[in-house]
Amino acid sequence: MFKVFKSILLFALLTCSFPLFAQPELSKTNLTINGQYYPKTISFVDHTKNSHIFFVGSYKIYHLKYNQDFELIHQEEHDLELHSASSILGYNLNDDNSITIYLKDYGFKNILVFSFSTDNSIVKNTIKFEKKYKDEIILNYLNHDNRFFILSNRKNSSELQLYKFSDASYDILSYDFSAEKFYSEIEKPTNIYNLLRKEEISIIENDIPSSIQKNSKKFKLYKLDNEFLITLNHRKNSTKIIRLDVANPMNSRVDLFFIPVAAFKNQVFSNSLIHKNRLFQFLASKNDFFMQVFEVNSKILLKEFKFNRYNDIPFNNSPLYIGNGSSSAGLNETRETGKFLKLISSNQLGVMTFEKNDNLILTIGGSYITYSGGGFVHQPGGSASYFEGGYRSANSVYTRCLFNLDNLEHQKGFAPINVFDLISIYKKQDIKDVKTSLETMYKYDDFYVLGYFDKQSQQYTMLKF
Repeated sequence: MFKVFKSILLFALLTCSFPLFAQPELSKTNLTINGQYYPKTISFVDHTKNSHIFFVGSYKIYHLKYNQDFELIHQEEHDLELHSASSILGYNLNDDNSITIYLKDYGFKNILVFSFSTDNSIVKNTIKFEKKYKDEIILNYLNHDNRFFILSNRKNSSELQLYKFSDASYDILSYDFSAEKFYSEIEKPTNIYNLLRKEEISIIENDIPSSIQKNSKKFKLYKLDNEFLITLNHRKNSTKIIRLDVANPMNSRVDLFFIPVAAFKNQVFSNSLIHKNRLFQFLASKNDFFMQVFEVNSKILLKEFKFNRYNDIPFNNSPLYIGNGSSSAGLNETRETGKFLKLISSNQLGVMTFEKNDNLILTIGGSYITYSGGGFVHQPGGSASYFEGGYRSANSVYTRCLFNLDNLEHQKGFAPINVFDLISIYKKQDIKDVKTSLETMYKYDDFYVLGYFDKQSQQYTMLKF
């Protein structure tokens, strides 16, 4: 059980109206952008530990390059043909530290290629993008191990394609899972296409913490070694993992992990999350909570955790929070396990992971959304999602738990706040009046960098978290 002092401290940290922390400013760059610009921003660290930020605006592609001390060492902009490119899709970082940036045109018939050499010279090319099948639907644009991919799915089938890009060309990797059995949430035979068209796949980055709202989606994509892993959690009794081997597509397969739904008497909600090579499966009803952890590759069961509404949670290190964790006005605390279970089992159930000091901080909870007018929601990392009907706020119910990273034994003490929440709090308290855009977040050594453009001051700021 957590101590009262730590409970008060954590509550104070989350609800204070004054600035939470004085975040170290790494860099501030004057940047003039006239006209329209697009929200997709790409950031990464090269082989010599320089940071790069790319984005498109006013029919130009912009490039900011910072050294290890976050001093701006190169800034450039290059003209695009009028109406030729709408946004950046991805990048390749080559072994010689040269960079290739891929952009789509408005009709997406072509992909524009900008190749930046180490001496800052640039070569422009155009790829005519031709799908393997005319009836393919693009699912996601992906970057993994400094390579750019496009993932697609043929209509009404279980066939997937990965387009792997190299300079101004691409190879097609094909994955046919027609022999596999897929079932809908009502146990009717179906295919991958009919499953994935119902909900957007949530991309979970290895080193970038994300929100419970993002992690509570039923379909998620992960990057593990030489594989892309797609998890399907639309069925309450299992997690199905589609494994796409990039090095050798013939090694691709589908794995199935069951979770004991039958042991629960009440209506249950389930989900899962992969953290590195571990699969966390969790199940909640208004009376009970159950979580099991498997090693993904070996399928070995590592741990089981459970509690019910009549007892305190035996492995949490924070109070039970209800409301918008980034808003001092919307955050409440409860000690009622039953109330906590009722909320997480009636909303989108999710788990958030974060590593610090050889510990794993697990945030367990759920989310519920309130709606208003339509618009874009920008997430760290430069991604943008559109919610039909609009999106006003996503409220959460959650608690934080502290485990040893190696053996998953519960640890006593204070569970550090997830860096995603720290940044969310900072944005809503310290820069709430700043009109920001072109946001990005990436990991650099043992800390995180938040970058954003201030429209009024015309400056690009980078902060350390």
